[in-house]
Amino acid sequence: MRDDPLEVILTKLTELTAYPERICGPETEVYYDTRLEGEDGWELIDFIIDRFHTDFSAMNAGQYIPHEGGDLRTLLVRFGKRPYRSLTVRRLAEAVEIGEWQAE
Repeated sequence: MRDDPLEVILTKLTELTAYPERICGPETEVYYDTRLEGEDGWELIDFIIDRFHTDFSAMNAGQYIPHEGGDLRTLLVRFGKRPYRSLTVRRLAEAVEIGEWQAE
């Protein structure tokens, strides 16, 4: 029996974030809701690759997850802007189901 990707990803996200109370299910946004960035963000993607053998080679992770310590775009977030693309747990689970990340 295969583990449910949604549940597995949500569990890992809960372990990685300093804001587990912001996790609200499949529509949770990896950066905007949990502020997961840098090494922790890459750790989530690497975990999915290792656990489910999902191909993320088509993903430009920097469009979804800021680098550690941020940059000008992370400053914009403080002013209510959304300079990064939305990356939901649902979208990650869908990539697992089809075996690869589908570029938008």
